[in-house]
Amino acid sequence: MLHVSKGEAWKHDNSCSIGIRALEDNSGFAPDGSHYYTSTITGTDPKRRRSYVKFEETIERVRKRTGGFQRAGRANKELLLIVAKMLQKIQSQGIKVVAFLPPVAPPVIDVMTDSRSLYQWNNYRYIKDIVDGLAREGYKVHNLFDSTEYGSGTCEFVDGIHGGDVTYARILRAMVANGEKSLREFINLPYIDSVIKKYQGLAMIPDARVTTQKEVDFLELDCKKMEY
Repeated sequence: MLHVSKGEAWKHDNSCSIGIRALEDNSGFAPDGSHYYTSTITGTDPKRRRSYVKFEETIERVRKRTGGFQRAGRANKELLLIVAKMLQKIQSQGIKVVAFLPPVAPPVIDVMTDSRSLYQWNNYRYIKDIVDGLAREGYKVHNLFDSTEYGSGTCEFVDGIHGGDVTYARILRAMVANGEKSLREFINLPYIDSVIKKYQGLAMIPDARVTTQKEVDFLELDCKKMEY
């Protein structure tokens, strides 16, 4: 589990597990809303779907243009204005919003386009439109769609659309590097840097309070998982 706060991390042990999945295999949601994919990452889930292997399910969605991978030339300007107004209302209440486009796994991007440049994607131009459109309204969106741009890679993903702990440590690092000064107050940057260096290539940062089982090559992509 990635603890990024400068304050004390929340406490967890199996006695606090209340859901069925949590009791059976330490999978499920943590108190902060984050999700543990423990049984998947450790290879202990007997019901693991083969379609997750090698991102096959996500890649199939891209090819069928379904499940969030619908194609479109441009973003809807009216909807972007609605989002901008929503952000304005939230920030008027004194809430700082940090917006970013989350990544998909590199092999998924390869299927989406022949080019790794978001500025040349004919079928997904709306991705850039969202970033540029909100920027015109005064709201910065960190474009972190391609994880290779900030050092992450295939083996740090849980599935085709969910980066793991190390990927998101890199995301936090990238947003600070991109000028998101508001995060510095809340993020333990030395810790972030240390886990990126120590656990690169893993999807889950080891935490004995959750499980002592080792991460395996659960995506069957010949990922070399470190011993720890």
